[in-house]
Amino acid sequence: MSKCSQDADRVHLQVEKSWVTSAGYADVYVISTQSANAESPSDSDLYAVLGTDSGIKIAAPWVALGLRGNASSPVNVDTTVSQGARVGEVGSGFGTMMQVVLPWFNLGNASVTTGLARAALDAALQHVSGARLEHIGSSLADLPTIRHRIGRAGTVLAAQEVIPPRDRPEDHRAR
Repeated sequence: MSKCSQDADRVHLQVEKSWVTSAGYADVYVISTQSANAESPSDSDLYAVLGTDSGIKIAAPWVALGLRGNASSPVNVDTTVSQGARVGEVGSGFGTMMQVVLPWFNLGNASVTTGLARAALDAALQHVSGARLEHIGSSLADLPTIRHRIGRAGTVLAAQEVIPPRDRPEDHRAR
């Protein structure tokens, strides 16, 4: 939800963002908004707004499962900045977001998600290997259903992970 209006050298931003990373802590926020004279919905601009600007209000604390360390929160912006605060050319915001920001965001998100999945699988492996069924003298890992589920989880995870070149099987051939 955003709109902006402009005069010769100033731009007034009225923007509601549902998730702003480092809300309340960042020195600069890059705010996206539909261009003032937009001809299509994808005509958008990006503006660098100082975190000390009185027009930046944290709408609510971030309350969700996980991701607490990034201090993400909804933010309302109602401020005026100079035309010089625009990042890129008029109307280039959407292209910049798709070609520059989104690929890096997706890479970071995939890295975090894969790391969390690896840690969860490692914890599950440790648990099923260590938990003993004393009455039959075996571990949870000895049960076929548990082995199947752990194996399936490992296979799905391995399909997502990038194997560094030095660890690929073909690099271990006899020379």
